[in-house]
Amino acid sequence: MLPFTRHECPSSHSSQLPAFCPTLSEAHAKAHSITDASGRVMRFCQQCSKLQPLEMFTGGHRSCTESLDKREHADCTAFAAG
Repeated sequence: MLPFTRHECPSSHSSQLPAFCPTLSEAHAKAHSITDASGRVMRFCQQCSKLQPLEMFTGGHRSCTESLDKREHADCTAFAAG
């Protein structure tokens, strides 16, 4: 688990940062989990492009369950309409 604070991932190092989140380093974005400054265990959600509490993820998924549910609902709606 990587510790995370904003000052560890300054936006001044933009060449080293992923385009999807200018204040989060690639190592933090790809980590299984990170601990924020308040001690919460978080993971970066690739669909939402933000840090989410680890309990919002199933297994090793990189997308939170809420975003996966939205995506599944959209797929079902498109299938029914098409």
